[in-house]
Amino acid sequence: MGQKFSSSYLNCFPRNLTSKENLDSGEDQYIVGYGSLIKTESKNRMCENTGENIPVLITGFTRAWNCKGVSTSFSTTELFYNRMEVTHDNVSLLNSTAKLPSGKFWIYVTKPEFQELSSKKYPIIQSYVDTFLSGCLEMQQTHNVEKFTDNCTKTTAGWSNHWVNDRIFPRRPFVHEPNATKIDKLLDKHFPEEFKAIRIE
Repeated sequence: MGQKFSSSYLNCFPRNLTSKENLDSGEDQYIVGYGSLIKTESKNRMCENTGENIPVLITGFTRAWNCKGVSTSFSTTELFYNRMEVTHDNVSLLNSTAKLPSGKFWIYVTKPEFQELSSKKYPIIQSYVDTFLSGCLEMQQTHNVEKFTDNCTKTTAGWSNHWVNDRIFPRRPFVHEPNATKIDKLLDKHFPEEFKAIRIE
């Protein structure tokens, strides 16, 4: 999943970043999570040292299915993004009882060379849709934000007929094997020709 510049969409962000982000440690740092990171379980798989997700509205960006998968693994989307700062003027809390925290806000934008609408080769996959929308349902219930899931769905661009249901055999390998990426890199390192010849059936 990627995004393109346009109008606005509903979102959430984890509270703290780890030092590996190489950001200014003098200020609190926040990431806008607009896809799989909305779901707590998925976010914690990436980094365990984050806080609670907070539902927000971000202006100046649109979530879209436009990041093609390019990796040694068999996934359809990867983290080929540039980090951009989001100004406080572009962030609105959807929970009226909370207060916008101070610090810096960041969003990861798909690099131009990796932007491509869904196609037969790079389809939308249901396991990712499920993760994304499960996260939205979680936010809606946890923070009592009316129609959060509906709005996230409607404000996502790029839905298309190039869409596969991979619920039985997920194309996102870590759904069943958490070490899938490490395993794929190891096999590609030692048996590159054979590894490239593998086909998904």
